[in-house]
Amino acid sequence: MAGNPDIPNVQARLRAAGTRLTWSSGEKLFREAEAAATVLLITRGHVKVTVTAPCGKSVILAIRGPGDLLGESAAIDGHGRSATVTALSDGEAVSVSRAEFARLVGRTPEVAADLIHILISRLRESDQRRLESGVYDVRTRTACWLLDAATYGERSGTGPGYAVHLTQTDIAEAVGASRVSVAKALHEFRDKKIIDIHRAVCRVIDPDRLRSIAQPANHHSC
Repeated sequence: MAGNPDIPNVQARLRAAGTRLTWSSGEKLFREAEAAATVLLITRGHVKVTVTAPCGKSVILAIRGPGDLLGESAAIDGHGRSATVTALSDGEAVSVSRAEFARLVGRTPEVAADLIHILISRLRESDQRRLESGVYDVRTRTACWLLDAATYGERSGTGPGYAVHLTQTDIAEAVGASRVSVAKALHEFRDKKIIDIHRAVCRVIDPDRLRSIAQPANHHSC
């Protein structure tokens, strides 16, 4: 889930070709199924990427932050947006039209190579999530997901660790489990002083202990 600091060609070209876009926390940047008009390169802030099932249930696919690209798949294949993107904090991005993005990819081999790297990284991330959902218990999946989310966390001004601005419902959606099951895991981590929870902020205090829970070798989940 980490950003893409190693895609300099894409970042440099988009910054040169795009315009600055700002948003407020809670704002929807993309909506699922809408036509793709732009591609965004996040420069500040964090967003969540969600999809909605036919039954109406929302599922978080990923958290994205500075250095991440949004909307590239729809811009390439011409289909509607595959997910909704909602701001978790105030932020900004470089916005590039779909036509300009297609021109850059088609005429600049270095940009095309970087884009392939991004898409492969997303595929690997998706495969990892499918593995976790298929063989790990809720406690393990919650630990795995919190570790990933912490890579986007902000250093807390009120205590140690990295603050993750997500509700328990958000985390349950991301993990693919009931809110009650995830709340049980979170309360255990809090009691062991691995995390701290206050309102809609989960602060990862001890990532090493959280990592020990997330390591498959330490479990008999599969």
